[in-house]
Amino acid sequence: MLLEKFLYSLSCVDKIYVLIRAKEGSNLLERFKKEIVSSRCFDRIRLQHKGRFDEFIQQKVQPMYASPHSARATSKRRVWDSRKRSSRNCAAAAT
Repeated sequence: MLLEKFLYSLSCVDKIYVLIRAKEGSNLLERFKKEIVSSRCFDRIRLQHKGRFDEFIQQKVQPMYASPHSARATSKRRVWDSRKRSSRNCAAAAT
């Protein structure tokens, strides 16, 4: 898992924001702990931090609610903005 790799290899990273979609019957933190942090892929970080693993995760990782609709809208906005920028650059180069 990429999150585990970042946490294990890049000690200089202060905070990692993880976008998690909502799921019926569980809140954001429950889902983060149950489906991500409890995964076996974090075992070497658990060994590295021993009894302070939960504290380490709380310090380094910030789960955030993500809606698939807002992500789609954001990516469309970025494409639109990049098209506007590139068209301005083309117009400036032609004059």
